Amino acid sequence: MRTPKAKCITAVLLAVAGFALQQAKADFVSFINSPNTALSGFTGPYAEVTIHLVNTTTADVTFTSLTNTFNGNPVIYLMGDGGSADLNVNGTFSVSDLTKTVPTGFFSTHNGPMMTTLPDLSAVIAAGQNVDDQGTFNLTINNFDGYTHAADSISFTLNATLGTTWANAGSVLFFNSDGIDAAAHIFPADNPPDVNVNTFTNNTGFAGENTAGVPDGGATAMLLGMALTAVGALRRFAIS
Repeated sequence: MRTPKAKCITAVLLAVAGFALQQAKADFVSFINSPNTALSGFTGPYAEVTIHLVNTTTADVTFTSLTNTFNGNPVIYLMGDGGSADLNVNGTFSVSDLTKTVPTGFFSTHNGPMMTTLPDLSAVIAAGQNVDDQGTFNLTINNFDGYTHAADSISFTLNATLGTTWANAGSVLFFNSDGIDAAAHIFPADNPPDVNVNTFTNNTGFAGENTAGVPDGGATAMLLGMALTAVGALRRFAIS
């Protein structure tokens, strides 16, 4: 029969190990921070890309606008038009659940044939799609029209197909020949943005990432190390 001390030790070990293993599933975060000349003068990063691996064949992706200042005035980097959000995805895949959020007064839909209402976002899956100075990608998310439909967040789900699997969030993407796996079409705007007036109409441009993403800032390794240290310490405590 286990003693109360042994039961306590077991519970602590399970809790520490469980927490550490949970961290091993951490999201992959990347920053869109390398601009083309059209965005010169605007300080990045411009957007954050987060990949959350739901399971080995499903990953949720979110592009989120970031903010900064320009000549002392607040700006927000919206995403719009063609190539609003771009990725190089490992393996074969499909895209579902395309959604976006927009600032107050901006538009999420547009009129189609016979005055039907259509969603603004569409996905193109094809190798070799050129995104300005950022190289080629196999997934581009296009947003209808320009500034008045620009988004401050774009989200979608990647679904692996034809036997493709992803071991972790960091393995969902791969670098193109320019060393970039994510890019966006950036629309600098006053913050908060006004749908009727954009001070930076002529400054839209493309940006990509120039560094690898960050799985979890080293938290997983740290927590796993803590778990192993705790195991050793508690074992010594158990036999003392």
